[in-house]
Amino acid sequence: MATAAATPGVCFNADYRLSPKATFPDHLVDVKTAIAWIRDHAEEYGIDPDFLAVTGGSAGGHLTALTALTQNDPRYQPGFESADTSVQAAVPFYGVYDFTNRAGTMPSQFRDWFLQPLIMKAFYDDEPERFREASPLDNLRPDLQRYGWRGCLECQRQRRIMQGRASTGMHVVPVATEPQQGRSTP
Repeated sequence: MATAAATPGVCFNADYRLSPKATFPDHLVDVKTAIAWIRDHAEEYGIDPDFLAVTGGSAGGHLTALTALTQNDPRYQPGFESADTSVQAAVPFYGVYDFTNRAGTMPSQFRDWFLQPLIMKAFYDDEPERFREASPLDNLRPDLQRYGWRGCLECQRQRRIMQGRASTGMHVVPVATEPQQGRSTP
């Protein structure tokens, strides 16, 4: 956010409820509430309500990806179903994009000891559909034109899974990072 704040534009740091007090999809609903609020107050802040970008890392990376992939989805907009929660850009960093762990890229304890009791408050074996709904991997749309990746090995493994699922016209664009030069290249 510091880099974005140093460029022309306006940044909002949107808080969301945290687990274990909050249960998915509370976190996503809070992000979408913030997007609706920002659009409603765009004139006050001198911003273009037709161009909003979201970013975040870790849990914020997960929410960034889900926000972009569930735009205007009334399931995640209770009480504000008609609000525009679309975003024109999303830059998720090192999030978890598959809560089902179908490819075995996470230790089993991550889902068993963290996702099930603290985030989802459900068991995967009993409610696999809830875990798919929380997984950006399962919310991919054929109209999504670009999906960039940057960062950790886990993200690279999940990128490969998404590329395999992108046979419906979506283009997955990996982004390699060269930290010593401080730049990214597609």
